[in-house]
Amino acid sequence: MTNLIEDNEATRQRVWFITDADCPYGFTLTQKVLSEGGFVLAVSAQPERLRTKLSGYEHALVCIGMDTSKPASVTAAVQTAISCFGQIDVLVNNTAVCGLTGAVETTGDSEVRRIFDVNLFGMLNVTRTILPCMRDRRQGHVINVSAMPEQGTSGLYNAARRAIDGVSEALSHELEATGIQVTIVAVGNAQNLQQNGWQGAVDATLQLVDATKPPLRLVLGQKTYERTLSCLEKAQTEMRNWARISLSSDRAA
Repeated sequence: MTNLIEDNEATRQRVWFITDADCPYGFTLTQKVLSEGGFVLAVSAQPERLRTKLSGYEHALVCIGMDTSKPASVTAAVQTAISCFGQIDVLVNNTAVCGLTGAVETTGDSEVRRIFDVNLFGMLNVTRTILPCMRDRRQGHVINVSAMPEQGTSGLYNAARRAIDGVSEALSHELEATGIQVTIVAVGNAQNLQQNGWQGAVDATLQLVDATKPPLRLVLGQKTYERTLSCLEKAQTEMRNWARISLSSDRAA
């Protein structure tokens, strides 16, 4: 496939690899990046339909289907991005949400494996395939989209999403000396993002990528922020309440 960028260093525009570009956040982000002169490899369940919706950006957009559960499919998509654009600057693991409602004790193994396959292992397949491209250039930004803490019968969904957070933390430490940044972006739904909707979340994402020292975590939306802060405060309160016993474990019997 023809390289769509003749001299990317001269244009100084980033190349984005965005998964699940069909969803509201992924689509709005893709559209915004293109409108600002960036380049996008957009992963879509319906590539032709997405290409039609984004007509006018053929010079900067490649839409492709990809099965994150199949390494060969992921490799083909990454190779297409490199062939067309020469590099990948920002990876947005906008994992398709595979929800699961049900009590932990009554959920079967096959259901648990499916939710981890979609929400965790798919993200891992894409990240591990793209990282060598970023390492070669000693720069890049991996954005792993997570979700706000859910209450009620969503324990295993929460477990899969928190696994993404754990992997992201480990990656951040592993890549600290390479120039590659890692950020967990926690997003709620459109209602949680108030009047700005997804556009506000996308604008915040672009500011994140432009930052000299981006954070490990970025929470988007007021309700998402408040619920996350509440969870952290509850954990701190519990730790303080049990501090005497926690610290006593250092003393000899």
